[in-house]
Amino acid sequence: MYRPEFRIDKKGMPIVKKEKIGDIAQNFVQDFCPAALERPQALDVDKFAEFYLRLDLDYRFFVGDNSVLGMTVFCDYEDFRCGTIIINKELASNSRQRHRYRFTVAHECGHWVFHRRYYNYNPDQMELFATECERPCYTECRTVNQREDSFNMPKWSDERWREWHADKFASAFLMPKRAVDIMKKGFGKELSSGEVVFEFVNMMVEVFDVSAQAAYYRLDELNYISCNKLSEDQISLIRDD
Repeated sequence: MYRPEFRIDKKGMPIVKKEKIGDIAQNFVQDFCPAALERPQALDVDKFAEFYLRLDLDYRFFVGDNSVLGMTVFCDYEDFRCGTIIINKELASNSRQRHRYRFTVAHECGHWVFHRRYYNYNPDQMELFATECERPCYTECRTVNQREDSFNMPKWSDERWREWHADKFASAFLMPKRAVDIMKKGFGKELSSGEVVFEFVNMMVEVFDVSAQAAYYRLDELNYISCNKLSEDQISLIRDD
């Protein structure tokens, strides 16, 4: 199994740039499903979590707090063992929420990849993650997403950094740069108008089984959009067909 290397600070918090996270995510894809980097396709996130990372997937209702989509357990806690990802059962059972479910599982895998050493410093902690993982559905999650240039990064809390790491991982894992490049080359058009961008976004939705919002943000992150970018309010109106 691929074992990434990255710097951490004295608390165990990763010190890693978005490009490095993208490289790490793509290396996982290379080891887990190399064909996906030659023939762009939707990855099996459940299989990645359970059979590659050897995590337990559990599904529970979060009574009184349906805003919680996922949880990652870093140590034995109550009836959960260390290495358990818990997904909101309502999310998992709703086929219309498939894209959000897939992103949430990949997001939680990102926490496991990057944050185990952080929690080794607090062995009795369990971390609640993600009130929302596919930007920009909820405002509270937009504060930890690919719009990092909007914030004073040195003042970010550990929690915001962790969410940022996990979001970057999920996006790059589900839509690896090499696979996006193959699609873009085959597309044969510059992403120089809103109409063309949305045409390509729709292709990404079909190929990678992700939301339109996630696909748009991935293109933006890779600096592939050469026309005027959408505002946050406009992006919030993007809907899947």
